[in-house]
Amino acid sequence: VRPHTDREHVALLAINRKIKAVPVVDGENHFLGVVPENSIYQILQEEHVEDFIRAAGIHHEQGSFIDVLKARTGRVLRARIPWLLIGFLGGALATFVVKFFEGSLEEKLSLAFFIPIILYMGAAVGVQSETLFLRSELLGPVDLKKYLLRELKIGPALGIIIGAITFGFAWLLFRDTRLALAIGLAMFGTIVTAVFVGVLIPTLLLK
Repeated sequence: VRPHTDREHVALLAINRKIKAVPVVDGENHFLGVVPENSIYQILQEEHVEDFIRAAGIHHEQGSFIDVLKARTGRVLRARIPWLLIGFLGGALATFVVKFFEGSLEEKLSLAFFIPIILYMGAAVGVQSETLFLRSELLGPVDLKKYLLRELKIGPALGIIIGAITFGFAWLLFRDTRLALAIGLAMFGTIVTAVFVGVLIPTLLLK
């Protein structure tokens, strides 16, 4: 590696090549030294914490991932608030969407019973997609077009499976085929959307 090679790349190179130390050379391939085994382990540990905190939606200053775990209350609040505000905006948007269907909900109150499970499943699938994407990004640059094409298969498949289960559950609960179909389709749409949002939002934030 070169003196200015990203340290994450150095650690991954050591793992992929199954070597304990990574040689460092200059532009003319003159030997400058090595990145030793203990440094590689430290890099891996710090990168793991970085990914974990990022996946939890905690804002950070460059190079302060480890310190934030022992930081004062005020600093922790500043680290957590930004992404929670983004989440609040998403929730506010969802509230407006629900309000748009106020008439339908008043006419068929049983529709409202399924809002919590649809929201939860959407969030769960979104977090899964986000975590898998970030781990893939860590292991090397991701071809976004190719990754999205793969998700184009996974998203609808998940939507069909979970949507069908939701349809069956709603039908057993209310014995209303139209209601069950509406809930099943809503779940399908939520799952498919969540898969793509879970990839696109981290992509934008990383950029």
